[in-house]
Amino acid sequence: MKGQDRWQGYTPLQGVNIYRIFCSQERKHRVDSVPQCCQGSFSYMSSEKRITVLLTDDNRFFRKGLRKLLEAESDIEVVGEAVNGRQAVAMTQKLRPAVVVMDISMPLLNGLDATNQIRQAVPTTKVLILSVHSDKAYVERAKALGAAGYLLKQTSADFLPEAIRKVQKRSTFVIP
Repeated sequence: MKGQDRWQGYTPLQGVNIYRIFCSQERKHRVDSVPQCCQGSFSYMSSEKRITVLLTDDNRFFRKGLRKLLEAESDIEVVGEAVNGRQAVAMTQKLRPAVVVMDISMPLLNGLDATNQIRQAVPTTKVLILSVHSDKAYVERAKALGAAGYLLKQTSADFLPEAIRKVQKRSTFVIP
C-alpha cells in the first residue's frame, strides 16, 4: 500500500541488538529502535535470547525496584513477580523462567524451602538467593538445597544483572 511503510527484511548484526533495516522507502537503517519512516510496521525482536526472570520477595517496593533495575538490561526480561514461596513455586512451574531471584524470609513458604521445591519441579530453572542474611549457615543451606547463587541485598545493585547472567550460564555467584 502506497504511503504505508513495511519492513522488507532485516539482517541482525553479530551479537548486538542493532539491526540493518531495509524499509519500503528503500532506505537502509542501522538502528537500535524503529526509525520514524517505518513506525508501526514491524515488531522489534532482539538478535539475542533474553534471560527470563521471576522476582520473589514479599516487599512490594523492593520487587518494583528490582524490576526497574532489570528492565534497563537489554538481555534480561522479568516475566513475573511472586510475593511468597508458594506463589514462586507455582509461577515457576507455569512460566519456566531461566532464573528465579528469591528472598529467604517470606510468609507461607520461606525462600530456602521454595528453592528446594523449584529445583525438584523445574531442574532447568536456576535460583539466585537475594537476602539480608549474611550468615554462612544460610549460604551453605541455600547451596545444599540447589541455589545457584547467593547475593546480599546490601550489595551494590550493579551486581544483580551480572549475577543473573552468571547463574543462567551454570556458574555460581556468591557475595556474602
